[in-house]
Amino acid sequence: MSDPILQLEHDHDESRRHLRLLLSELVSQVQDVRRDLQEIHVDFQEALDAMCREVDHFTSEESVLFPAIVEVWPEASGKIELIRGSHQQVDGCVARLGALIAMEPGALQARLAELTELVQAFLVEFDRHAELEHELFAGMSAALSPEQRRQIARKLAQR
Repeated sequence: MSDPILQLEHDHDESRRHLRLLLSELVSQVQDVRRDLQEIHVDFQEALDAMCREVDHFTSEESVLFPAIVEVWPEASGKIELIRGSHQQVDGCVARLGALIAMEPGALQARLAELTELVQAFLVEFDRHAELEHELFAGMSAALSPEQRRQIARKLAQR
């Protein structure tokens, strides 16, 4: 049985770099009045899809992964609650961006300050989320015995 911690830990660095670059570029494009807002709007919808894919795993973490970890390593509950809070913040940013992007393309320029603020809030919280998860898994790697690791793996396999 392979180490469940290594299997669980997923690196957000690539997606964080991609989304930071993409969203920053799209906000800059909205500021350029020469750009076609319809085209930018479509690009923002695609960026929103990418953001949603990044947060899709939150449900499985909260319903399967976190209970298995806390059952074996109760000391993790505080860190897990911080991650759950971060999940809610990221989800909220994505939902608010989705509502703004669902408006007609001209709303992107008309509500540029709000758009910029939401993009920045998402990026900051997504960074925080990635760091919290990294801390959780690093703590597990340092603290858990081989038997505790096997227990987590068995619990995850059962769910």
